[in-house]
Amino acid sequence: MQNFEVFIKVCEFFIKCELDPKYIHQIDDQIEKSQSKKDILVLVKRVKSFHNMRKILCQKILNKLPVNNVVSQLVKARGLHQYNNCPNGAKCSISGVQLKHDSGILIILDGNILITFHNRYKIVLYHFWTLAHFPEEIGLKANKWLKNQTFWNAGEINSTEHCTQKIIHYNEQQFPKSLYVKLKAISEYIDTKLPNIPTTKN
Repeated sequence: MQNFEVFIKVCEFFIKCELDPKYIHQIDDQIEKSQSKKDILVLVKRVKSFHNMRKILCQKILNKLPVNNVVSQLVKARGLHQYNNCPNGAKCSISGVQLKHDSGILIILDGNILITFHNRYKIVLYHFWTLAHFPEEIGLKANKWLKNQTFWNAGEINSTEHCTQKIIHYNEQQFPKSLYVKLKAISEYIDTKLPNIPTTKN
């Protein structure tokens, strides 16, 4: 788990990628130069470390769940709608057990892929979804925050860097703190509670 100071830099990177489509190409161009700035190389290392952490946490979930295509569908999906019940007799996509109306969850991915599973898997699949789409979540949350800001709506923007720092430092760094707490909670859940989740028909 990265410390909070490093996580802030990772957040800044994904916010800038969301605000400026050319930002990632600028980073790539600087990396290709023979004399890359040290801060660019450090940033790349931190982002790679963040992705590796997500990969490790996702792999722990994959190692626990039976082999099926549910998680791969979650990775590919770009939208998810959840219902806290399911049709009577639907089959759990994790354990294969038949579900009652109030014992299962129905999710619809991208408006056309239906998946049902037992309530006990709701948290772990939610965490997997969050980890798989965490960079996108940072960007979406940044955009949502900006749309409620007067300076953004009035077009009073000095630069992507200026805008990013406003997001990061608003209300004593509330934006990165909430995401960091969420990520830390997911990591703790995977290490402490995931091993106790049954994945068979018992």
